[in-house]
Amino acid sequence: MQISGSELLIGAAVGVLALVAGLLLRPRRHDPELGVLRDSIHRTEGKIQSFADSLELRWKTMDEASDRQASETNQTLAGLRERIGEIREAHKRIEKLDTHIVDLQNLLANKQAAGAFGEVQLENLVRQALPPRAYAFQRTLSNRNRIDCLVTLPHPPGPIAIDSKFPIASFRGFLDARGTPHERDARRNLEAAVKKHISDIRDRYVVPGETSDWAVMFLPSESLFAELHASFPKTIQYAFESRIGIASPSTTMALLNTIRGVLRDADFRTNAGLIQVELGHLMQDLGRLDSRVTNLQRHFSQVEGDLREIDTSTRKILSRAEKIREVEVGSDADEPAGSTTLGETRPPDSP
Repeated sequence: MQISGSELLIGAAVGVLALVAGLLLRPRRHDPELGVLRDSIHRTEGKIQSFADSLELRWKTMDEASDRQASETNQTLAGLRERIGEIREAHKRIEKLDTHIVDLQNLLANKQAAGAFGEVQLENLVRQALPPRAYAFQRTLSNRNRIDCLVTLPHPPGPIAIDSKFPIASFRGFLDARGTPHERDARRNLEAAVKKHISDIRDRYVVPGETSDWAVMFLPSESLFAELHASFPKTIQYAFESRIGIASPSTTMALLNTIRGVLRDADFRTNAGLIQVELGHLMQDLGRLDSRVTNLQRHFSQVEGDLREIDTSTRKILSRAEKIREVEVGSDADEPAGSTTLGETRPPDSP
């Protein structure tokens, strides 16, 4: 059992008082100063008791504060543990992201792999935005040059060529040389490489009468697109003058959606022309049908006249047959002396 400090102090004070009381109770002669001493002892005992109570209250308050502080400390430690866990998870994600960035850098460092990466990204965008009949990949043009993607728009403007290659090595050299004495040379090399690539696209993939008079240079990264526009305005102007549009993934998607609208409008115009042609044929068929119905009605009218004449002839025949029957019945009733036999002729009755 643990004894508090206040209990120790009270015990010590009580012991002192007991010792003094024992000394005072011993048989002595009557001394007036002894009563004064007893009163002083009683007052001292009251002060000690009051001090002990105050000390006990303070100890209790300190214990409660200590418990409260311990609880708050435990809560703070729990929060810290949770934050540490979140920081560890974030660190793991950062490590994974760093691995992906390194892989992307290795990919972009390889010119052939970077070209394949751009081609795959471009194909995914085109397949998502356009119907299969509206594009072709790796199409060989009449000048024997193969384009990465050809969007088959009707004339005008005609099929649009999209190239997915980019001088990524020069761009990486420019980024690595930033803040160094070689930055100016790297900038000059990158600008020359991009202008040469723009000229190659214009000379290889813009074929008069076969493709549109402008083409698209696709950049597989938004950062490349932003850096090119921010740091090389003259190169962008050269691309505009060469009628080569530079597009990032987001702007390429916007372009493809616009092309889809143009294709839909072209299909509507084509279908409208077909509908007009078919309506003309339908009107011709309706005219022929009306002529044939008229002929059939005339035939029905003629047949109706023929039926009426047949009915008239039938009634006449029946009437004559009735008369003949009456004549035969009369001949059987009384045969006149001058009646003819079978095979003899008889003059017709006068009307």
